[in-house]
Amino acid sequence: MDGRFFKLSDNYALRGWDRLPYAYVDTKTNMPTFLHKDHASSLLLCDGEHDIDSILVSDAQRKDIEELVKRGVVVPCQEGEGLTEEQRYKFFPNRFVLNIQWSVTGRCNFACKHCMMSAPEGVLGELSHESALNIIEQLAECGVGRVALTGGELFARKDVPELTRALVAEGIVISQIYTNGSLLSESYLDLLAELGQTPEVVISFDGVGHHDWLRGIPGAEAMANRAIALAHERGLVTRVQMVAHCNNISSLRETVLHLADLGCTALRVGAVNELGDWVENGKGLTLTDEEFLEAELAYIPQYYEDGMPLPITLAGLVSLSPAKPDRYVVNPYKGGQGCDACLLSCARNSFSISADGVLSVCELSRPLRDSSLVELHSIVSDDPSVHTVPLRESLSGDSELLGALYLKESDLAAGGQDCAACKYLSACKGGCRAQAFQSSGSMLGPDPSACTFFKKGWAERLIQVMHEVRPEATSDILEDPLFVSARISG
Repeated sequence: MDGRFFKLSDNYALRGWDRLPYAYVDTKTNMPTFLHKDHASSLLLCDGEHDIDSILVSDAQRKDIEELVKRGVVVPCQEGEGLTEEQRYKFFPNRFVLNIQWSVTGRCNFACKHCMMSAPEGVLGELSHESALNIIEQLAECGVGRVALTGGELFARKDVPELTRALVAEGIVISQIYTNGSLLSESYLDLLAELGQTPEVVISFDGVGHHDWLRGIPGAEAMANRAIALAHERGLVTRVQMVAHCNNISSLRETVLHLADLGCTALRVGAVNELGDWVENGKGLTLTDEEFLEAELAYIPQYYEDGMPLPITLAGLVSLSPAKPDRYVVNPYKGGQGCDACLLSCARNSFSISADGVLSVCELSRPLRDSSLVELHSIVSDDPSVHTVPLRESLSGDSELLGALYLKESDLAAGGQDCAACKYLSACKGGCRAQAFQSSGSMLGPDPSACTFFKKGWAERLIQVMHEVRPEATSDILEDPLFVSARISG
């Protein structure tokens, strides 16, 4: 029989979620591409059973299919060749979640002075193997395609290899593993390779000559060095997080050069927060927002002098990369996100599950657990007296947790007294809600760090420094009328 037939390429599958019903997913990464229903109808014809030359197929649909062929999403096929069962459209009646960060254990073999979950004492413990497998089943039932594994110290839990196998068996990609590096083994990296997984390896490193002190373990720095080099040798993206305080911030330049030599892929530098164990252990050592910004700003010329050794994010200030030497991203600036941006857009598609099975979001996990603003639930528990709410129910309808994630800039302008009259609201979009909540106890409160950056002239200072060290560099913030004076003076 004459005709032209197409089918979905082997590494794609059709999926849909509540309010986002049409998508094709790259099954190697589980990254979705969402479609309008009109374009989705064209893709659904690519099942090896519909002749696209039929008079029942519109010209617009044929044009859509031709574009999908160019992208490699669909391929020509014989009539009846069809899709595999896994490729066929599957709908999940819950909200879409791209990634879940799962703390598989609350235990740790280090004694970090700034720990937010008291991991050295194992306060949150860890769920049984059976309960952990139940979490994996719930993730699959909700169409969660990517999971980042963390702790405590991830590898302090003995059944991590078994959990990794179970995740991959459900078609879930291991997106990241977070570790202090001390227990990262060749055998686990062999397992990842066997399963076809290439997660980012995220390792803590808190400054050359300073890491052991913050981590509370002699030899921690050497262990981190080994782990970074090992991950690099395996070809894995290796990201390092540095926690800055008064004692180690002076080592930033030396640390960047050292990490670049080890093969580190990228570095994020953030200041330690007054949370958890740091409240007692870090007295007198916490950098103020302005002290931290001053140190970061002073480092920028050194970064360029050293040849931009690796991509770096200076939290609360700027991101720089040798891949785009003439472009910089001002981290607190969110002016390009639309006129009524979601204040928690960074967290809407990424949730966290704590070591004791409680579902929450990003850095709000700790302050929300300590408040009565939103009632957080365990999705599974080893304690039969604990009330549990399955993940699908927690991610469905208008649950309390989901409601907290859909605050808009207009809500802040109407209900946030400090933000409503601020001329910088369009630029900062309220900053970070986790820091705002931690500071004020309100989801509509101001983020002190964002206020410092914009109200005290740090945006202008950054623009001027960047103009001095890289006059040809561009940034979105340079197009904002709020900063025209800094652009002109620069």
